[in-house]
Amino acid sequence: MILEREGTTKDIGLMDLSVSLKLPIKNQDVSGNGSNTATLNTGTKAKTLSVAGRIPFSSADNLTALIKLAEALNSDGTRAIYTIVDDTADAADITTVQFNGDLDARKIPDLQAWSVTFILSEYLSTAERVEAQRNAGYTSSSVTADSASGTEVAGVPISESGMDKEGFVYKLFRKVDDYLATLDAD
Repeated sequence: MILEREGTTKDIGLMDLSVSLKLPIKNQDVSGNGSNTATLNTGTKAKTLSVAGRIPFSSADNLTALIKLAEALNSDGTRAIYTIVDDTADAADITTVQFNGDLDARKIPDLQAWSVTFILSEYLSTAERVEAQRNAGYTSSSVTADSASGTEVAGVPISESGMDKEGFVYKLFRKVDDYLATLDAD
């Protein structure tokens, strides 16, 4: 697993790396007191990656570097956001993440190593981007004048959106943006 931020790339250096995916799909029971199985879709939340592995005592610098990644903040005090390279993240279409919850490192005395676990949450999830587009209302007033040049849509610069510019979602949004720009020109 590799994390990248501001041009700095770091292999997290975990042995026996295990990554599991969680996709919270929220439904609310609307059956009342009856036996009906009706539910109301209340949204798809950001995906999370649970990461586990080992770091040998002889590689303590890897643990130190991992802790620094987890503690990193942006200049405005928000949690640092990383571009991720990992097979599970790729399969789930996760491109950007941030540390969420506890980073736990426990000694494994028989192995002279630490057992390390932490959680990475998807940043600007696909569901979140779709909802933002839907909430923008697709009206000309919600799209800035520069949208035809690809600079800005609904006040969010594309370069900071966290979208993979080669991915399906980006290409789909690009087509929608181009179409909306033609409507705005009329």
